[in-house]
Amino acid sequence: AWFDRSGRPSGTVGQPDENDLLGPELSPDGRRVAVARSIRNARNVWLLDVERGGPRPFTDDPSSAQNPRWSPDGSRIAFQAVGDRPGLYAWPLTAAGSKQLLVPGVAVPNDWSPDSRVLVYTTTDPKTRGDIWTVPLAGDSKPAPFAVGNYDESSAQFSPDGRWIAY
Repeated sequence: AWFDRSGRPSGTVGQPDENDLLGPELSPDGRRVAVARSIRNARNVWLLDVERGGPRPFTDDPSSAQNPRWSPDGSRIAFQAVGDRPGLYAWPLTAAGSKQLLVPGVAVPNDWSPDSRVLVYTTTDPKTRGDIWTVPLAGDSKPAPFAVGNYDESSAQFSPDGRWIAY
């Protein structure tokens, strides 16, 4: 459902869905919504067309995909996979691009840099709890710690100019 700034309903996207829809993320152009949708005990990322309203699967894996995040240019979606092949992935919207495992293990995408070159994510360590890391999407793609400590660092977001990260 869409709501205006005063909280009044202003429309819907598609028909009501009996499946769990979690973590909706509006595309940069406002034409699609990426959402984690659970069907028959499998959660995958689905895309909802805002104008037509129909959902279509983006991921189709027997394990689980969740926490979708659009790249600023709208060409890729990063998401967290859990189950048999856990990790942080970035997948292109077109079949021409390659699907990329960025970080194996438990990693939750938080945000993309404005130039779509770096992804910031949260991971959990039993000693330090929630930690924030970054991973470049070009070159060696080696993850690097950003905020690791005795506190629960999470929910990182880039500033509009990409110079800062708030968490």
